[in-house]
Amino acid sequence: MKMKVMSKSYRAMIAVLLSLLMAGGVFQSCKKENEGFRLDAFGPSGLERGGEVFFIGTGLNEVGLIEFPDGSVFDKNQFNLEGNEKITLTISADYPLCVSGHVNLKKADGTFLLTTISQFQVLTDVSVESVTPVGDEANPLIPGTEITVTGKVLKAVRAVIFANDFRLEVDPQNDNQFTFNLPDKAPSGKFKLEVEPRCDGDEATFVEVSHEISVLEPAITGIECPAHGSTELIPVNSEVVIYVSNPERVDVNENGKSLVEFTGKVVAEGVLSGDHITVAVPTGVLVTPERINVSVFSNGTQITSDEHEFTIIEPVITSVTSGAGFPPFISIKGENLLAVSNAPRTVSFVYENGLDIVLTTGVRGTPSQNEIQFTGNLKLYDNITDQTTGDYWGNWVQIRVSLQSGQIITFDR
Repeated sequence: MKMKVMSKSYRAMIAVLLSLLMAGGVFQSCKKENEGFRLDAFGPSGLERGGEVFFIGTGLNEVGLIEFPDGSVFDKNQFNLEGNEKITLTISADYPLCVSGHVNLKKADGTFLLTTISQFQVLTDVSVESVTPVGDEANPLIPGTEITVTGKVLKAVRAVIFANDFRLEVDPQNDNQFTFNLPDKAPSGKFKLEVEPRCDGDEATFVEVSHEISVLEPAITGIECPAHGSTELIPVNSEVVIYVSNPERVDVNENGKSLVEFTGKVVAEGVLSGDHITVAVPTGVLVTPERINVSVFSNGTQITSDEHEFTIIEPVITSVTSGAGFPPFISIKGENLLAVSNAPRTVSFVYENGLDIVLTTGVRGTPSQNEIQFTGNLKLYDNITDQTTGDYWGNWVQIRVSLQSGQIITFDR
């Protein structure tokens, strides 16, 4: 009896096929086969767009057309035939992510040969392998730096979303790599990729990138109060100058001003000029013994300095008198009184018997650092007896005035 001996090349190909099957790296072969024609395997199963597909079997020289689920058709001029046992071809780099289905093999005249058992689909999940450069504290990235992202299925990415939600549109040209220039509004931190919908009706998805970029940020380098020659004791409403490095990275709002936040989350608008911001210390900032620090903003990110602080000079009341006029008012004189709120506030009168009378007031005229006049039918009453209960209150002995910061200043008679 004669035995048919397989060629060495075919035996080697079958050995490779068996190993691939054991590793789960290929699709199952065919749904139907014709006599004298057999497909043993095709793959690989984890194919990227623009990748190479192979078919292994016998009698493959009969194949003239290969139809993929997306409707693309390859003829003999578009695939490579190695003997009668292997076909290779390259699928489109634009192969749709959402399309899956069986592959049909036909003769050149369209005669059906077989349909694969397994469905064909390209890789659909975007993944990131590297981001370069990312910068560090010693060598931060500057706006305009070209950043390269490598990974898989990257052609599906349509935007980079930074930590402050700034969105930069991108148009990757292949699935393995794309580049973008770091925009002015990008802050330090992680970013994510916005991925196009796989199919019609789907929503965009987002891929978190584990790599963290370090971007050149402004820093507060010093604080001065020119009018008082001190950075330690500064009255409310005094102008301070905040020096910053990399001022081009400081945010400027629609009014052309830069926001400055003081301890206690009190925010004021300052003027950015050159390497510094000039801003008036607003009412409502805590007075001594609190140390005040300031923050500026870069791309929505708060930049705070704990090295450059100052102290607000505490308001002091030196006298309280009744004023002539209608409605009645009282005049409070002293120092640094602009730390007292300009909005309606409370004034308390404490009498000899301990009774504390709290009245809501307004401001009469324009307050100054040395005098504030309070309205609200206020008079300084002495030797009072309650007309209803007959209780004797006596003379007032102390006045308490609220500050916008929530603190209280007092004057003892």
